[in-house]
Amino acid sequence: MYDEQKAAAFIYRNARPLDLARYWYHFEQGGAEKVLSILAYYQNTDGGFGHGLEPDFWNPGSTPIATWAAVKILRETQTFDQEHPLTAGVLRYLASGVYFNGGYWFNTVPENDDYPHAVWWRATEDYDRRKSENPTVSLAAFFLRSAAKTHPFYRRAAETLAECVADYLNMGPVTPVESHVLNCFVEAYEDLVAIGGIAGVNLRAFSAKLKKDCLRAVEKDPSRWGVEYVPRPSNFVKDRESLLYADLQQLVSIEAEWIRQQQDKAGIWPITWSWWTDYPQEEAISKRIWQAYLAIDNLLFLRNFNDTVKQ
Repeated sequence: MYDEQKAAAFIYRNARPLDLARYWYHFEQGGAEKVLSILAYYQNTDGGFGHGLEPDFWNPGSTPIATWAAVKILRETQTFDQEHPLTAGVLRYLASGVYFNGGYWFNTVPENDDYPHAVWWRATEDYDRRKSENPTVSLAAFFLRSAAKTHPFYRRAAETLAECVADYLNMGPVTPVESHVLNCFVEAYEDLVAIGGIAGVNLRAFSAKLKKDCLRAVEKDPSRWGVEYVPRPSNFVKDRESLLYADLQQLVSIEAEWIRQQQDKAGIWPITWSWWTDYPQEEAISKRIWQAYLAIDNLLFLRNFNDTVKQ
């Protein structure tokens, strides 16, 4: 049965310093600056992020995906000030054009193959032609939310995001969209709402399609949760202000109870994926990092929705 103190104890004993600081920030009135001061150790001189910030690949160099992982924490701590060193670095890295081609930031990079990594972060021969909205739309939206409109790259970021949203809206109504891509579009939508939108993006049409696609993507059968790698309501709903909360309210309550029941005796929740590579020691370390990271996510979800569970 659910035990918040056991989860906290596991986090204290096993989380990397960054995630422990995130726990303090959310649950023990810790300041955002502690989180950001530790996050800075993952930032490179070019402003991008690496060093295993995304635990499933250990490339120390800057990559768009690791920078997106940093952006998630900047959003989490509401750090959008372009004068903040971390945000300024991200803007500089994105504007540099490194691993940016054809209006997309690359999803994988060749250097990943030189370090321990999960199979899905392995570069392919056509890595530079892989057009993926993950993480492009999320990075472009963060840029627009954080940078001044006079920034030399602002217009290009706006064009990139508008083009990606237009392509998304032009997709057929029954075309499935991968859940990680949907997550990036949800993040982009939230940033666009925060800044009042941009030219070329119809927010009403954007939100309507996001709702339909996310509702279709969410696995409705709880027996598959935690057994298969399928999206749950928590992939898209973080709090009661989330775009999908009203439509998924009943399923959110079911997931809150499911999370309570799935906690093990050590106070943690299972990891539902494997690297499928020959890095067993590094994979074990990665899973330990993820267990603490996901424990924080689950605690946040329960804090927001625990009252919906029938006692």
